Amino acid sequence: MTDELQRWLKESALPLRSLDAGASDNDLEPLRHVLDDVRVLGMGEATHGTAEFFRLKHRLLGFSSVKWVSPPWPWKPAPPPRGRSTTTS
Repeated sequence: MTDELQRWLKESALPLRSLDAGASDNDLEPLRHVLDDVRVLGMGEATHGTAEFFRLKHRLLGFSSVKWVSPPWPWKPAPPPRGRSTTTS
């Protein structure tokens, strides 16, 4: 790692406080500004099956879907297709 990259990381990186879903989103708040105009967010992982990647993605999906991608209008679910009941027997 170059000295320049190390310096940039030291100045720019913000620590994540937890990988646990349901943890406070305070440490993710800086992402709101960074991702403000993003319409599609792809989340991959460096390896398949690594628990930490999946835990982090779970947190990020929760943060982005609830706080960041909230629709700007009052959302209402679509009505059921014609001839179908919404009740179960």
